Amino acid sequence: MKENEIIRKIREAFPSSGLGDDAAILDVSKRPLYLSSDAVVEGVHFKRRFSTLRQVMEKLVSANVSDMNAMNAEALGFLVTAGLPRGLRTDELEEILEGLKSAASFYGIRLLGGDTVLSPGGFFFDVSIVGVPVDVHSSGNGVFLRSGAQRGDKIVIFDECGRSAAGLALLEYLFDSKQVPWLSAEAADLLGTKGRLLKRAAHDLSLATGTADYGVEGMDGSDLLVSALSCIKAHLVPQARPVPGEFMERAAGSVHAAMDISDGISIDLSRMCRESNAGAVIFEERLPVPRELAVLADFEGVELTDLLLSSGEEYSILAAVGKDAVGYLPDGAAVIGEIRDIKEGLKLIRENRKEKPLDLKGFEHTF
Repeated sequence: MKENEIIRKIREAFPSSGLGDDAAILDVSKRPLYLSSDAVVEGVHFKRRFSTLRQVMEKLVSANVSDMNAMNAEALGFLVTAGLPRGLRTDELEEILEGLKSAASFYGIRLLGGDTVLSPGGFFFDVSIVGVPVDVHSSGNGVFLRSGAQRGDKIVIFDECGRSAAGLALLEYLFDSKQVPWLSAEAADLLGTKGRLLKRAAHDLSLATGTADYGVEGMDGSDLLVSALSCIKAHLVPQARPVPGEFMERAAGSVHAAMDISDGISIDLSRMCRESNAGAVIFEERLPVPRELAVLADFEGVELTDLLLSSGEEYSILAAVGKDAVGYLPDGAAVIGEIRDIKEGLKLIRENRKEKPLDLKGFEHTF
């Protein structure tokens, strides 16, 4: 059974629940309160040989903050439920706490409470987050929903996508020797030679580290090494990135629908279109290619577009923006498509101008 089918049945059972957006909204004392939660399970969402427990906690908090960003809300604090296996070591507990402290400090939010339970298998964690609306007077906009996209809106991503999927592929190459079809021969040779260094550096990555902290600059092939670690960081500890406030001030009311990219552009866009009762078209030639991929990859004979559209856990914002506001888009944002009538469905316009149905590739649980 697919995840979307399960969600559909839950919505049928609770038709007035408001399910369908990145967070729920409750009116408390005449001010909306935003609530959301995400969970991760060892072996499904993370592997211990790839990720430290500190990184797992940083990423999970980031995923929840991203849900607030997707609603134009400000995160205030979070609760954690930790499923801990028998035989938990002190150093493992310290890693978990360090990750929570690091993420709380990075985003300026508080740990509010939670629960600990015995897990019969590996680790699992659930974070629930609480937020309030961004100040409407400063942002010029209210709540973002997935359901407000209008025909003629431009489809905008507020950062490049593709690094997270590339980072996962590189981790599988380094730790499991799994081949990466798009990796250039030069990059593969260098990563193989520097494998031990890269694996050690990967486990040191955190929300607060930048390329200057990787310890590889100045080495032979440092541009390749930094690009690889940048992609790995994008997968292990992605940063939640809101729509820039300056854009919101200049383009008041222009974001008609939004969500965060958690499962890939194509799947997440399909969800926005479903909630908005709309269709959409993506232009292949407009998809930005991260510089890191240009450095690492040889895409001859390999489908780059699939990687860019299916890369999940990016945690940047995908939005339907009024065309009059496109001139105000910040650096790093890109118009990749357009909202159309629902009868036109979801399409990809290839660089050769041929069109095809948009493949809904990305991450989806299957039960």
